[in-house]
Amino acid sequence: MAAELIAVSPALGPGLGQMLDVGRSLGDMALILGAIMEVKSGVAQTWANAMFAGSAMANKPACPVFVCSDTLDGGTVVPVPFQQAYIAGIQALGGEISVKEYPNDDHFSLPTSCVSDAQAWMAKQFT
Repeated sequence: MAAELIAVSPALGPGLGQMLDVGRSLGDMALILGAIMEVKSGVAQTWANAMFAGSAMANKPACPVFVCSDTLDGGTVVPVPFQQAYIAGIQALGGEISVKEYPNDDHFSLPTSCVSDAQAWMAKQFT
């Protein structure tokens, strides 16, 4: 469904691979070039409905959740208020949630930065 909603901005052109090769993340590119994705008209509401139907905002998670929140510049891909709403939704439904903020990470650098925290959290779930 994601391919039906978004497309890589033509402004990126063939230089996308070169920029990533020099250590830039997609979040960095957005700061330099502007939007890196374009929403295709006419399908955004369908996408939003599908995301809501399967989210913690509608269904209590069946297991504990660990959220790694990228808060650099207010959230480079997922705005911080959206992240907070997700967390609040889980809490409102009585779900068990742990949250750690990463103020120096964007959406694309976050996975590397949070690996050890996520592994430690996961290990605690099984001890």
